Amino acid sequence: MSEATLQVPAGLPPVSDFLPEKDKDAPAAVGWSIVIRMLEPKTETSGGIILSDTSVDAQDYLQYCGQVVSKGSGAYRHPKFGGSVWCLEGDWVVFGQHAGIPCVYDGVRYRIIDDDQIKAVVKSPEALRVYVE
Repeated sequence: MSEATLQVPAGLPPVSDFLPEKDKDAPAAVGWSIVIRMLEPKTETSGGIILSDTSVDAQDYLQYCGQVVSKGSGAYRHPKFGGSVWCLEGDWVVFGQHAGIPCVYDGVRYRIIDDDQIKAVVKSPEALRVYVE
């Protein structure tokens, strides 16, 4: 099995240097797990209107998107991935509602999921809309 690696040009700092300060001390993924920082629900609109608790709770419940903070050393090394890597640190990813373990670490919400629970990579979480049928 060949190992997929990201070729970073010489002289560039590691990806961790670009993560928000609150993610520097985030839980470190191990094995085939991935640590994802969850989006915080919006509490007011762009026009300044305060959203109701029900609206904020609905946003929180319908959260399927987050930013990859770290990947374990075994992530995407199984032969079923064919040597491809589905996501990198810093990517915004989509996953199932009940995927992984939700947790709060140092006041920041994270979800720890398995590598095969990533469903898509998106450019912007604001562009993603989730519909419940």
